[in-house]
Amino acid sequence: MSVVMIDSEPERALESVAAALGARRDGGVEVVVVCQDGPPTTAWESRAGSAVKVVSISGPTSTRAMRRAGMAAAGGDVVVFADAREGISVDAIRLLTLPEAASALDGSGAFTLSVIVPAHQASSVLHRCLQALGASRHPRSDWELVVVDDASTDDTELIAAEYADTVVRLAGNPHGPAYARNRGAEVSRGGVFVFVDADVLVHPDALTRFARLFDAEPALGAAFGRYDAEPAAQGLVSQYRNLMHHYVHSANPGPSETFWAGLGAVRRAAFWGVGGFDEWGFSRPQIEDIELGRRLRALGCRIRLVPEIEGTHLKRWTLRQMFVTDFMSRGVPWMWLLLREGQSAGGQTLNLGMVGRLSTGLIGIALVALMVGIVTGSPWALRSLGAAVLLTIALNLRFYAFLTRRRGLWFGLAAVPLHLGYYVSNVFAVVVGWLAYVFLGDPIPPAASHALAQVGVKTWPPAPRQKETTQKPGSDAYNG
Repeated sequence: MSVVMIDSEPERALESVAAALGARRDGGVEVVVVCQDGPPTTAWESRAGSAVKVVSISGPTSTRAMRRAGMAAAGGDVVVFADAREGISVDAIRLLTLPEAASALDGSGAFTLSVIVPAHQASSVLHRCLQALGASRHPRSDWELVVVDDASTDDTELIAAEYADTVVRLAGNPHGPAYARNRGAEVSRGGVFVFVDADVLVHPDALTRFARLFDAEPALGAAFGRYDAEPAAQGLVSQYRNLMHHYVHSANPGPSETFWAGLGAVRRAAFWGVGGFDEWGFSRPQIEDIELGRRLRALGCRIRLVPEIEGTHLKRWTLRQMFVTDFMSRGVPWMWLLLREGQSAGGQTLNLGMVGRLSTGLIGIALVALMVGIVTGSPWALRSLGAAVLLTIALNLRFYAFLTRRRGLWFGLAAVPLHLGYYVSNVFAVVVGWLAYVFLGDPIPPAASHALAQVGVKTWPPAPRQKETTQKPGSDAYNG
């Protein structure tokens, strides 16, 4: 761990370092002091009682530049930024150097919210994401910002350093958002974890709405919002994709059976009660947030979709990317998840509502009719194909009308084949997801972690639990 102290007055920074780190002389904390025209290093080493690096910047400079310099000099995986005038508490250092303490906190600390932003190769969007968070109307003293850099090779960590209270650096190959969010939660101190994707610009009132919601409803376990209706990326595919997400979340406010981590919040106790995100099952961006929501609901936690909590999505979609995501990253794992649960409740939520299921079934019939028509040349097969497609369009007329109101008639018409293609990908996802579940089963963690979990030894990251060992919120989240 590295503590980066920022101050234009070196002597004040020294006093703050000494006060905070005087109790920790075991070499576990590296101190980086960034100042203007700083004193000799030996003066710091003799008084701070820990390894100290001094980064001296000559002449006037901005706080952001000083933070970037401190980040570049820091050697720790966890880098904490502090203003010497405010200092850093011994309790914060204990938490950050002992990750196992994270699940033991009761959420009554200095922060109501911990905003956690996972980021990989995010230099093109992270500035705007963090600037939007900085423009929040919620009092800055009431929330902390934790950015997790998931093995980026660009300037992601340096950009994060300009804004964040804590930056977590993950080495090696990318670990995926589930792993990154869990690591961010480990070093967070708030009573509610607010997860924000690096390509989302939260609206100024989003954090305030989350804070008021969880304060007003102590029994609420999680809540999430939606993308707004003004996506930043232009083009048919990007506009269609983001507006579809907006429409689905707008049409299903209130109690939910799933969760969304693009702009979603989970109460600390509930999050650690279910063991966090399943990082063994989802090593890349998939439906790790949906799966977390299903476990939260299985333990009786209430989840709410609040459309008034909004963010602008910056992602630029391509046609290929959209279909790969719908098929491989969402459709197949979602089908696998429903089969693993062995229940039908998931069919009542969001994309899996009645219209979605009927439309997927009709397109399945259309594909079968198409193959029969090609093989046999039967006119009845072709008529069945046309009827199934027309019925699917009729079922989705409200969505097409929404697109037309937002972007005009030609946009609404052009979106129809894209939407039909979405249902085609759903059909193939059902088939492939079923085959994957039958022949591959559940993901297997590394052998050592799995073996230790079977005999009750705590490991971190925890190995996946079996259904019969799922625990209630507040129990030990580290048992496998």
